[in-house]
Amino acid sequence: MRIAAKGSGVYLKSLAVEDAEAIRDNADDRELARDVASTGRFPSPYTLADAHEFIQAAVGLYVLGTDMHMGVWVSEPERMLVGACALTGIDVKSRRAELSYWIGRRHWGRGIGKAAAAAMISYAFGELGLNRVYCHVFESNQRSISLLRSLGFVEEGRLRSHDMVDGKFVDTLVFGLLASEWEKGEIELSD
Repeated sequence: MRIAAKGSGVYLKSLAVEDAEAIRDNADDRELARDVASTGRFPSPYTLADAHEFIQAAVGLYVLGTDMHMGVWVSEPERMLVGACALTGIDVKSRRAELSYWIGRRHWGRGIGKAAAAAMISYAFGELGLNRVYCHVFESNQRSISLLRSLGFVEEGRLRSHDMVDGKFVDTLVFGLLASEWEKGEIELSD
């Protein structure tokens, strides 16, 4: 499956085994691993075996219908995979899911993460019919907090000393967005 954020040159595509090297190359970054809210599940160093394990798990969870992990691709200056974006814990009864994303550091500052997240949110509300998308982020991850706020997410709470980063407890912030609050972004779907 492919979900394109219209006009951005950014698209989401189902992960495949051949994506493992690009996943490893972009994910093998200590600062990135430290900032990702699922640090316990985001190893550093990030090896090719870790990338294969991630892709295998992502495919299995997609088949179960609980998670949807997609590669984040850019079409310019050349077509390449630069990160990942996901809806996890998809709950069709309560119509909610958690959004997560990461972009390789050398691609930061180009709006790729925002375009990828917007495409996934549009898919969640438009195609899946979800009512709520939420996200957990470390309070120190100002880049991600700014991205979420720019998309209309509202800070809903603080989980005090919720995660362990570099041997220290850190607070995790909870952000949420409702379908009724979403400024619909246009996406193109293809197989």
